[in-house]
Amino acid sequence: MVDVGVNYDFGDLPGLVKRKVMHGASDFSRGPAMTMPASGHRHGPGGKSQGLDIVAAGEMGIGNTTPSSAIVAVLTGTPVETVTGRGSGVKGEVIRKKKIELIEQGIALNKPDPSDAIDVLAKVGGPEIGAMAGLMLGAASLRVPIVIDGFIAGAAAAIAQGIRPEAAQYFIGSHNSAEPGHKLIMDHIGVTMYMDLGLCLGNVITTIRSAFGFLTRLPVGPWPLQNDLNGISAWLPLVGLVVGGLAGGLTWAATLLFPPLVCGVIGCACWVAITGGLHLDGVADCGDGLPVEVPRERRLEIMKDSRLGTFGGTALFFNLAFKGAALAALAAFGSWELLLTACALAGLLARSQIFIAMRFPGARPGGMGEAFKQGTRPVHALIAAAVTLAACALAGWHGLYALLTALAGSTALLLYARRRLGGVTGDVFGCTVECTEWLVLLTFCTL
Repeated sequence: MVDVGVNYDFGDLPGLVKRKVMHGASDFSRGPAMTMPASGHRHGPGGKSQGLDIVAAGEMGIGNTTPSSAIVAVLTGTPVETVTGRGSGVKGEVIRKKKIELIEQGIALNKPDPSDAIDVLAKVGGPEIGAMAGLMLGAASLRVPIVIDGFIAGAAAAIAQGIRPEAAQYFIGSHNSAEPGHKLIMDHIGVTMYMDLGLCLGNVITTIRSAFGFLTRLPVGPWPLQNDLNGISAWLPLVGLVVGGLAGGLTWAATLLFPPLVCGVIGCACWVAITGGLHLDGVADCGDGLPVEVPRERRLEIMKDSRLGTFGGTALFFNLAFKGAALAALAAFGSWELLLTACALAGLLARSQIFIAMRFPGARPGGMGEAFKQGTRPVHALIAAAVTLAACALAGWHGLYALLTALAGSTALLLYARRRLGGVTGDVFGCTVECTEWLVLLTFCTL
């Protein structure tokens, strides 16, 4: 990690290389961002590859999509409005327009020369972008390939190419950022990108917070933190891991004071409190609607009715009883590792089954289930699958056994729901989560 321009003087820290050229870039809407000596600073491999086979440059900061957008606009000749996005989570079109206004003001005031990359960097760039460009130039001089990952790295690569055009032959594209200027600058320097994950820092953070805000009662801020469910599904396994881990931890803490049966009740109550009982409504509605012998349309009407019927109450009782009994049995084993692993995997695997549910047709247009499906892209499923498989692999044979049990149980429930309703609904999603949780917990009780 290299400090080239943080507005703070760090002491000696392990792993920190001090190459500070200034204490923060200046406001380029009022004057040049940097002086020429500062913008000419480079941080590279220092004349030798140091055993590196490949290099990737990144930065830690906030607000640097603004100079990156300015660089892209100047070097490509594209209007600022076209290349400027939301950056690190700025909310609202009004704020984005203010960002565009400041960039346009800075370009008009400083008049950077698009044919002179150093001039562009000095007037509307930043020290971190200059350092990344220097690293890329140093690596290229040693014929070490450089991965260009992200919007700010793309802007730095364009500066590096502007200084030494032949450096671009060592550039390798990575993913396409959600920032609109990223594809433009990568096309400008002739670098192909191989992944489109729809990611940028602010979007990822906001989406993760939205997932926790929607699916739990944890203090992450009010929901909705974004206006739709787009991308939330990618983080379902992470939410489940945290929910299960917290419930398991609280259950184990209870064992220090109470007998296993009481711990099971406490653990079950904690699980409900953490999620706000979000999925229990699905259990009750499915209990009321799925078993009754009436036409499909009538079943859907029953499931939409907010009143609790006899079958729904019975389903809720057995759902909570199975979960509480499983937690009590796990607490009785006296192994905190087993309890935490079982609870964490139960939460994770239960929410991963929603991706299987989304493969089934919707029974009711415009419902929550359809909203989840519309907000899910293939890459979200890949992220969720990777997290799920990694967690199961870390748990060894226990994880594999739990995964197979979860798949079998959820698939059986979903097939039954499709036969009774002609498809799945948001209630079926919730019921699948709840049933998979206690099923995985019971599975661990047999190991």
